[in-house]
Amino acid sequence: MAQFVEIVTDVMDNFRNRIESSEDLNFRALQNFRDSLEDMKEADMYFISEDFKEALAAYHNELVEEEENSRHVVFSEDCRLPSKLCFISMDTFDTKDVNTGEVVRAFGSGHIDGFLCRQSEDGSVAIRLVVRNSVPTHIGSYELKRGGIKFPTELHERLENDESFHAMYLEMITTISGAFSLINQPRFVDVLKSGSRQQRKKAQKQHGVDVEQWHEISWNVNEPIEGEVDDRGRSFHMPLHYTRGHWRKAKPHWDDVVYRQDGLPYIWIDGFWSGHPAYGIKKGYHAPKLGKAA
Repeated sequence: MAQFVEIVTDVMDNFRNRIESSEDLNFRALQNFRDSLEDMKEADMYFISEDFKEALAAYHNELVEEEENSRHVVFSEDCRLPSKLCFISMDTFDTKDVNTGEVVRAFGSGHIDGFLCRQSEDGSVAIRLVVRNSVPTHIGSYELKRGGIKFPTELHERLENDESFHAMYLEMITTISGAFSLINQPRFVDVLKSGSRQQRKKAQKQHGVDVEQWHEISWNVNEPIEGEVDDRGRSFHMPLHYTRGHWRKAKPHWDDVVYRQDGLPYIWIDGFWSGHPAYGIKKGYHAPKLGKAA
């Protein structure tokens, strides 16, 4: 998507201009602009199109279902970042226009331009919201090893008192984790170059972003697909769906057995994707268009 490269480079231009004309910025805001601009130069860039909206909505619903506390949400290892520092733009969020009240797509309308994500050695993935005309803001992190979501201290009061605000931030963080989970599924998706080479060369010249850092994610629905096979050798053509992590009863001699409160042995089954997008998306059964790059 050519627009992706243009929007991100426009954001970087705006950040640089704010840094150069920073008389009205306090130290923290100025440093947020500086840190984010430098991180965007180094980050691997990913674009997720609206083709992934239904799959990510189903993922979010499955992940947070019946979880009253965001600290209990469990993320699979597949949610790791492809590299330590990534910038991801997603054309999957809707928002309301402040002036008209109409529902509009957040990406490309100045509401959400992307998210800067950094993974630490302890498995924490910290996320900053990036909007071209605003100070980059930390919105929270998801924890791969310990599980759960953490929010910045300054947001706690509003998150506790504003249900819609909490739901919005929870959805952003879980959807980002789902996007990276899909990026790490080569059976389902292709990682393509984003934009034209001319655009990527221009971004390298203006901002130092290497031409190899730009990626678009596309459903892999052009290759021959083998259906799921059960233990009796029967094949099933299943739509893509996500099963969140869960405890399963186990035998005492199995590896990694944990005895829970009921005194019985269990093993933890990590969350996983199954089926294939060529057969649609579970719940919506939307089949992606053949050959369309995300």
